[in-house]
Amino acid sequence: IKPNIAMPRVSPRRANGAAQINTKLSPRVKVDTTPKPFVSPANVSPPPIDSSTSSPRSSSPVDLGHYDADVHGSYMDYVKAKRQRNESYMASIGLASAANDIRSSVAASKATQRGISASRKKARQAKSKSEPARRSPRVAGHSAPAGFEVTADSGGKITVSGSLDDLSNPVAPPAKEEFFDGRVNNGEDVNFSHLYDYDEDEDLDDETKADLDASKVEVTAIFEGITGEVAKPKAKKARKMLSTSSPASSPDSYISRFASLSVNDESCVAKVTKERIYAMEMAPTPHKIIVAAGDKHGNVGIWDTSNPGFKENGVVTSKPHSSVVTHLEFKPDSSKMLSVSYDSTVRELDIETGVYRQIFGTYNTDDVCEQFKGSAGYGIDEGTGYFLQYGCYDAAHNGVFMTTSQGQVLHYDCRADRVTFNTQVSNKKLNSFSLSGDLFAVAGNERVVRVFDIRKFSKKAWNGKRPSNVQQAVASREYGGSINSAFFSPSGDHLLTTCQNDTLTLTPRSALSSPHSKEEFAVGQTIKHDNHTGRWLSTFMARWHPSMDIFVVGSMQKPRRLQFFGPCKGAFKLQAAVSGDTVSAVSSRNCFHRTEPVAAGGNASGRVVIF
Repeated sequence: IKPNIAMPRVSPRRANGAAQINTKLSPRVKVDTTPKPFVSPANVSPPPIDSSTSSPRSSSPVDLGHYDADVHGSYMDYVKAKRQRNESYMASIGLASAANDIRSSVAASKATQRGISASRKKARQAKSKSEPARRSPRVAGHSAPAGFEVTADSGGKITVSGSLDDLSNPVAPPAKEEFFDGRVNNGEDVNFSHLYDYDEDEDLDDETKADLDASKVEVTAIFEGITGEVAKPKAKKARKMLSTSSPASSPDSYISRFASLSVNDESCVAKVTKERIYAMEMAPTPHKIIVAAGDKHGNVGIWDTSNPGFKENGVVTSKPHSSVVTHLEFKPDSSKMLSVSYDSTVRELDIETGVYRQIFGTYNTDDVCEQFKGSAGYGIDEGTGYFLQYGCYDAAHNGVFMTTSQGQVLHYDCRADRVTFNTQVSNKKLNSFSLSGDLFAVAGNERVVRVFDIRKFSKKAWNGKRPSNVQQAVASREYGGSINSAFFSPSGDHLLTTCQNDTLTLTPRSALSSPHSKEEFAVGQTIKHDNHTGRWLSTFMARWHPSMDIFVVGSMQKPRRLQFFGPCKGAFKLQAAVSGDTVSAVSSRNCFHRTEPVAAGGNASGRVVIF
């Protein structure tokens, strides 16, 4: 090697080690290690191909030989030459053009994006691009009004003037206002269309402002459509998109509609939230399909399927919470929608005004919460690791039942603005709450389903102290894994549990109220079902129809599908498994429409599919 040639260290294998390796593998193989002259691919023409005797695959690229510094120069030149040689060879056999054709066909067949991502992302990106790039005051040519100041910068030497006494007003970005537990505010109202608001002096182009104004108009139109449908339940409006038939009169006729269903229409899917869906609910509007979904970052999206011509295909979004939205629930007249979140707040959306009002929130006794001392939730929050896990309306829709991450059950009376009770019923997180008549069931990570009689449950008004000791349940049963949910059927005859031991269980009500049920109630039916969704999907929670004893649950099977179970000869059996071209992901959280034979499934990408 010539001393004036800069050459990187080359392993023996890259130099002529190939011959050594081959010799070791087979001593009888003779390898020519004589350096071959360097041949540039630009001067090499591919050998002619005789189609009568050989195919293009029989030709081979030009061999450049092993790397030699005297012949090839630097190693990088050698690598570039090999790449050029390979590109020329692939072009000569038509492989490069075939690859381009495949890419073009894949791009052409890609499904169009429906929902919030396309236009919303464009508007927000335009807004962010209008802001100047962050630069230091020195680079921007500005001098600091106080503190240290650069007076000279030349020749690699920087001269700074000032002293610590001048730091009374240092240059710093304005501090972002922070709220307790990272919430969106301190309990003030949140307008549903606040994500579309902008200041008149904000540096946005006219197109972006027009898009945001149009979205606000669409929010108003969708909410007016909800209240209008409830006010006139008999007025059947023409459907532009998803057609529905008349409500089924029995579970058999209702579920038979799904047995022959295949979801292939792209108009049946839209991106409703930005992140993974944790909560799903359908407004009880007759003859109109309106779906609400809540995601892991506190966003709530509403999709009016009757307005596909809207800017985002009938999808509007808001952010009333700062963490997981764990439950959404409409009142029977659709006038209000309840939302419960891991940020330990409960809000109620007034459909007529489009405003979220915080009706309950938990606070601890630290100094930062002194301003909330008069609120009903003051002193309930136990600090790190405490949050509201689940919540739902009570039977009269005048209060809210809630479960916590520490195993308590709470009831808040909205009319009296007070916590009716805050009682410890478990030692671990409670994932669900279900009330049926005088009985309510809770279940969670302690692997136990507990059933209580509300008449015998402690209703002593909460006095601001820690919850009382664990109360005795009238019936309970331990399972082989954490329990995702335990819900009573609409008739109250069955208790349906979804467990991480890959089972769905149904327990008759008679087993919960019998004299021996205080020991451990007996399960009436066990259905094997894969419930291991993993860390990237929301857990399965089998859910009943609002008025019929049939339930829906997601599935890990492929092709992806939604499973519907109904009664058959005294037991619940799988009656329908609906799949289709638009069902491309696992629908972990699902719900039924109250009056129409329609269901909806939400997945981890924030998309909702109408079945």
